[in-house]
Amino acid sequence: INIISREPVKPWALRLNGKVGAHGEQRYGGVFSISNERWRSSTTMQYSTINDIDLRRDGQVVGQLSDIYGNSALIVKERLIFNASKRLRLTARGSLYGRERNSSLVIKDRYYDAAFGLRGDYIFDNGNSAEVSYSFDQYDKGPYSTLSEAYSRTYRNRQHVVHAMYNHSFHDDMQAIIGCDILGDYLQSYEFTNSGSHAQQSYSAFLQMD
Repeated sequence: INIISREPVKPWALRLNGKVGAHGEQRYGGVFSISNERWRSSTTMQYSTINDIDLRRDGQVVGQLSDIYGNSALIVKERLIFNASKRLRLTARGSLYGRERNSSLVIKDRYYDAAFGLRGDYIFDNGNSAEVSYSFDQYDKGPYSTLSEAYSRTYRNRQHVVHAMYNHSFHDDMQAIIGCDILGDYLQSYEFTNSGSHAQQSYSAFLQMD
């Protein structure tokens, strides 16, 4: 599934949302966007939280499951588009994600993710186009002690992706798409021996005729 967010078209816009529910559930967020002939920016923020749910009290115990742990999360995203010329468009995006879950009275599970990307699109005189992009994503998790205030990372997954693609039209009813991808993947996990890590590089190329 490829989801493409709508680009801002108004000079500026602000959308706010909120939700309150049972078990102390709360969610607040908003989107602020600005737009002109060359720049378009969209900033999103959302905070959510919910308390622990005691299934024994609510009479909903199934098997060994007796509690659903409460958690809180914060998400911040930014997408910036710059039309450098009629032919060249540059896009930058970034996001930060943090989540904390109550796994016991003194331990909380913490999850973090940071991602950003850069992309350039260029249209040539004959209508052919090229696209080059780079993206980075790093996800960490581990326990946090409320007694010692110490955080111990037990898992990290980091990816670098470089992508390039060229579209060429031979005539009205034929088009060739050629491209390549480079993926760098690093994984450190508590499931490996001595909480070790592994890394690998992957390369691919493709050609498509329509």
